[in-house]
Amino acid sequence: MKKILAIIAFTIIALQIRAQITFATADEVKLFLKSTTYIVEDGDPMSSFNDSIKAAMKKFWTITPYEVITADQFETKKLSSANSFIMLSEAEQTEDKVVCTYNFLNLILGGNKDLNKMPDLGSVPLSYVNVDESTYLYKLGGLLIFMQTHVKYASEHPNSKLTLINKDSKTDIKTKELWLLKEELPADFNTVEKIQTVYPYTVKLVTKEEINKAIADKNPNVVYLHKVGPAGTITGGKCWKFLVTAKEGEVLYYDSHTISDTEPDVFLKKDFKAISK
Repeated sequence: MKKILAIIAFTIIALQIRAQITFATADEVKLFLKSTTYIVEDGDPMSSFNDSIKAAMKKFWTITPYEVITADQFETKKLSSANSFIMLSEAEQTEDKVVCTYNFLNLILGGNKDLNKMPDLGSVPLSYVNVDESTYLYKLGGLLIFMQTHVKYASEHPNSKLTLINKDSKTDIKTKELWLLKEELPADFNTVEKIQTVYPYTVKLVTKEEINKAIADKNPNVVYLHKVGPAGTITGGKCWKFLVTAKEGEVLYYDSHTISDTEPDVFLKKDFKAISK
C-alpha cells in the first residue's frame, strides 16, 4: 500500500502549491476515461514545449484518444466535461517570505469556465518559471506515464484519500538503479564513490539523454530524479525532489528543503541517507 499511495506524491505537492486545486471525484475520473484529451499548445514561439509534448504523447499516451488544439480553441472546448486537457500553467506560492512561481503540467477535466475549478486528475510541477525548459523537457514522457498511473489508481481505488500518503515510502529504490545527473548533486558529494559511503547501492551518474532513453524504453530497473528548484533564478525558495520509476512513473521518494548556503538546490546527502534506511 505504501508503494501505491506514493504514486500520488506529485499531486500532494500540487495541492500545497496550488491552493485552489479541485481534485477529481470518482465520477469525474470515469468521465475522464471516456473523454478526448486535448493538448493545448503553448503560445511562446521560442519554446520547444509543443514539439516535445507532441512527441511524448505519441509514444506514451494510451489512456484516452487525444488531439492538439490552440489556446483559443481551449476557450470553447473547456466548457464540456466530455473533454480533458493537458496544458501548461503557472502557480505562485510564498515560501518563507520568498515568492516562488512554478510551471505546472496540468491534466484537467472540462466542464467549467474557471480554470481553477476544473477537476484535477494529476498535475505535475515542472520547474520554477524562468528556469530553462531543458531541465524538464527530456522527462516529459515519464511525467505522462505518471499521470496515467495516477488516474488508473484513482479509478481502481475510488475511496482513496490523498492524506494517507506515506511521505517516507522508499519501496524498491534499493533494488533498482538510481540514475542521477551530476549537476543535481552537491559539489562536494557528486561521485559514485562518495555517494556509496552513505548509500551502498547501485548509483549511476548519467546524462539527460540516457534518462530520456530509459523512460522511452520503460526500463524496469531505473529510478531517476525529478528535481524542481529555482536554479539561481531567485534567492531562497524550496527545492522539491522526487525519485520516479522509469517504467511505471511511480514516485518512490519525495521531499523538499528550503534552499540555503548549507542546503543548496540539489539532491542532498541527507536524502541519500533517508533512502538507504
